[in-house]
Amino acid sequence: MNKKGILLTLGLTLFILVVFSLVLVYSRFMQDSEDRFLEFSLMDKLYDTDTSIQKGFKDLFTAYSGINISFRASSVSFEENLPNSGGTFLTSVEDYKNFVESQDTNVHINTSLLSQELPLIIFPHNITYTHKNLGGKQIEVIPASINFDNYSLYLRFDENITNCVWNVNPGTLTLAVASVGTSANTCTDTRTVDPQVDTNVVKINNITIKITSGGRLVIANNGTAIFLRTEISSSRIPQEAFSVKFPEQLLTINFSEFNIMKKSKVSLL
Repeated sequence: MNKKGILLTLGLTLFILVVFSLVLVYSRFMQDSEDRFLEFSLMDKLYDTDTSIQKGFKDLFTAYSGINISFRASSVSFEENLPNSGGTFLTSVEDYKNFVESQDTNVHINTSLLSQELPLIIFPHNITYTHKNLGGKQIEVIPASINFDNYSLYLRFDENITNCVWNVNPGTLTLAVASVGTSANTCTDTRTVDPQVDTNVVKINNITIKITSGGRLVIANNGTAIFLRTEISSSRIPQEAFSVKFPEQLLTINFSEFNIMKKSKVSLL
C-alpha cells in the first residue's frame, strides 16, 4: 500500500506539474498574442493617422499654395507666380496643425520650415525647390549633386521685354530660357553652362537668373510679378520614379509609451 501510495502521489504531482506548465505556456502564448495584437493595432492606427494627415496637407497645398506640380516624360515642373504670397496657404496650414494636434496628442507638426521657405524635395534626386522667405521674390533650386540633365524656364511678363542679356560660362548643364512679353516680344535661348562656377547670369528685364557652384539655380525678381514655370529634367530616371515631398521634419507621430515613432515626408505627388 505504501508503494502504491507513493506512486500515486508521484503521479499526481507529475500531473499537476504538467498541467501547471501547460497553463504557463498558454498564459505566455495569450500574453504574446495580446502584445502582437496591440502592436498590429498600433501599426494600423499609425498608418491610418499618417495617411489621413498627409492627404490633408496635400489637399491644402493643391487648393491654397498657388503652386502647380506636374510630371511629364522624365521631368518635373513647378508653376507659380513670382512673388507668390502664399498667405492663404500658410494660414490654412497653421489652422490644420492646431486642429490635428488638438485631436491627437501623439501627433506633432512642425510648420516652421513651410512658413520660412516652403521647401519641396524631388526624389530620388534629392533636389530641393524652395523659396527664400515664402512671399519674397526669390526661388532657388538646390541639388545635392548634379544628377540631372537640364533646367528649362518659361517666364511670362505683364510688360514688354526690354532687356535680355546672357553672360554664362560654357559647360555640361543645359539651361533653356523662354520668355514672352505683352507685345509678344520674346527672349529665348538655350545654352550649356558650367555648373561649378558662380558667374552664370541671365538678365531679362528685372529678372536675374543665376546658376552657381554645385548647379544651384537662383531666380530673383526685382520688379512686378511674373508667371514662372521651372522644369528639371533627367533622362537617367524614369517618370514613375519621381516624387515630390515636404521635408521629413514636418510630421511626427509618436506612441511613446509603446516606443513606436514615425517621421513622415508628406508626399505631394
